[in-house]
Amino acid sequence: MANEPEGPVYVIRVRTRWQPIVAGRFPGFTVSEDSAGNTLLTGRVPDQAALYGLISRVRDLGLKLISLEEQPETEDTDDRT
Repeated sequence: MANEPEGPVYVIRVRTRWQPIVAGRFPGFTVSEDSAGNTLLTGRVPDQAALYGLISRVRDLGLKLISLEEQPETEDTDDRT
């Protein structure tokens, strides 16, 4: 679909319980919580500059970054070919 964001899907895990302010600072990302109570931000990142911008936003909000993982493409998510 032409309106869907392009780029790989990333999961950003931060050590904080979900808060509305966190969700509002990461538009286009799905916010969820893992079993340990950490916040997971999942969404497409178009390029490396945008990725570094997200990392900077995590830092600026005073959130502790636990992990950043690129998710492998699946047949369901890879419709750009």
